[in-house]
Amino acid sequence: MRVLTGAAVVALVAGAAGGQPSRPSMLPIEVIHDGNRLEALRDAPVPCHTLVGFLEMLERPLPNGAFALRVVRSSPPGAHEFALCVTADGTLVVGTQRFAVDPRGRRGGFLRGEIERSFPALEGSGPWRWVVPIMLSREVEVTLEVTAQEDTWPVRRVVIRPEHER
Repeated sequence: MRVLTGAAVVALVAGAAGGQPSRPSMLPIEVIHDGNRLEALRDAPVPCHTLVGFLEMLERPLPNGAFALRVVRSSPPGAHEFALCVTADGTLVVGTQRFAVDPRGRRGGFLRGEIERSFPALEGSGPWRWVVPIMLSREVEVTLEVTAQEDTWPVRRVVIRPEHER
């Protein structure tokens, strides 16, 4: 398995505000490898703060703006949207929703949602920080650093960046 953290594989999605490019630190993260694509919001929502509520939320398609990461795989074809929950003890819980992909590579119907993994905080007190590996393909893993924007619970937003930007 290869771990991608180098700048060569991370492309910043260009954006403009009033004709001016957005600050690079706030542009979405995009990693493309062998037809697989990972997109991550640098300023991502944490839409749920309890495991029970998070599980209920994952049972149906996420509302717009609730996901933090998206992975679209070419083989096997599929789309995964990832949402985040931070518990009161600082554990980051990553939930995934799987979708079918149509022949054009667009997200299709909702298949299922579930908790993917959980990560203890690297620090005992806030703002909490986590290192999160995301499988882009069977052979390639992308490592992201996730940092809480609040010093205390509940955490409502996190900053996501590729590990190499630390």
